Amino acid sequence: MSSKRSVIPDMRFINRQVPIIQVARALDLRMGGAGKIHCWHPERHKNGDRTASVGIRIVNNTVKCFGCDSKPMGPIDLVMDVLGMTSPVNAALWIAERFDVPTIPAGKRLAEADRWRGPIGYERGLELLVRSGLFGILSEPARAIAPVLLAMSEKKAPTAQESSICISYGGITRQNTSDIGP
Repeated sequence: MSSKRSVIPDMRFINRQVPIIQVARALDLRMGGAGKIHCWHPERHKNGDRTASVGIRIVNNTVKCFGCDSKPMGPIDLVMDVLGMTSPVNAALWIAERFDVPTIPAGKRLAEADRWRGPIGYERGLELLVRSGLFGILSEPARAIAPVLLAMSEKKAPTAQESSICISYGGITRQNTSDIGP
C-alpha cells in the first residue's frame, strides 16, 4: 500500500452503518448466549471470561465489556483493540476490505449542516455543558442531576454567567432515597 492514499473509507458510515455484531464475527470473536460476545482479553477477567461479558448496544452500534470495564467501542475502536492497531485509518481500511463502505477522496471535508445556531461564547447552563463536551463524559447520575441543579441555582447578578447553589449531602441523600420508596 502506498503511503499516499487517494481515497479513505467513510469512518462515520462505518461507525453508524456497519453492524458491530458483523464486525465482531469478521474478527472471529467467540459469541455467547443472550446476544453477548466473549471478551478478547480473557487475561483481564477473574474467571477468564467463562461467560460472555461483552454487551452489544444496537441503538448506538457499540460494544462494552463489563468484565474489564472497557469504554464503549464502535466498529473502528473494536478492530483497533482486537487487532492491536494504533491507527483508526488502518482499522477503517480493514473493515472496508470486508464490508461495502463508501469512500471519501483524501483531503475532502464532509459537508455538515451548521449545528450551532447562535453566537458562540454566550451559552449558559446546560447548553454550555453540552457544547463543551462535558455533559457527554458525566456519569448517568450526574447527567440526571445537572439540569435540576442548574434550574435551582441562583444567578449572582442578572447578567452573570456564574450561578451558585447550596445543598447539603444530607439533602441530596434525602432527595435520592425519597424517589426509591419504602
